[in-house]
Amino acid sequence: MDVIDAIKKRRSIRRFKPDPVPDEIIKKILEAGRLAPSWGNVQPWRFIVVKNSETKSKIAKFVRQRQVERAPVVIVCCADLRAWNEFAKRIEELNPGRPEVVEKTASDPWLNPTLISKEMVLKRSVEQIPYAIENMVLAAVNEGLGSCIVGGRLLLPELEKLLKIPDHVVIANLLTLGYPDEDPEPRPRIELEDLVFEEEWGKKWNV
Repeated sequence: MDVIDAIKKRRSIRRFKPDPVPDEIIKKILEAGRLAPSWGNVQPWRFIVVKNSETKSKIAKFVRQRQVERAPVVIVCCADLRAWNEFAKRIEELNPGRPEVVEKTASDPWLNPTLISKEMVLKRSVEQIPYAIENMVLAAVNEGLGSCIVGGRLLLPELEKLLKIPDHVVIANLLTLGYPDEDPEPRPRIELEDLVFEEEWGKKWNV
């Protein structure tokens, strides 16, 4: 499927058929997430695949989203803050045989958030997770699946305890997956001409 067609076809699906999703297809979708772009190639995303009905029911109760319980598969999308411990290694992978580049990059606070604060590490980690999620969403469309991104209030101690989330990991989003049992109309979107400016804010891009 053409990527633009997949983007146009995508809908937020909240009602799913009970049919199970084969592991082979789930793996394809996760692989799409793995291949997402990443700041410094740190790749902080980690995924928990949840199919157990009791676990999904508890998650749905915690996040107040019934669709989580109805979905055959829920992917818990996390950010591993310790991924930044490998920052220099990742830069070296991108620049083999160039230690001066690795040293300069790893020692630059503008590029390495660990040199600034824990809060900046958190921000730079969590902001990357949607890159992987969007890849997975479009891969799901390509496989004939529906999905819905669940955000909001996910920093819940009870949810972290249920999923045995360690201290250095943060839950960023949930992604529900399954075969659609609804066919919603496209949601209205703001016209492109009202979103894009040329060279500076407020100057319309007339193309």
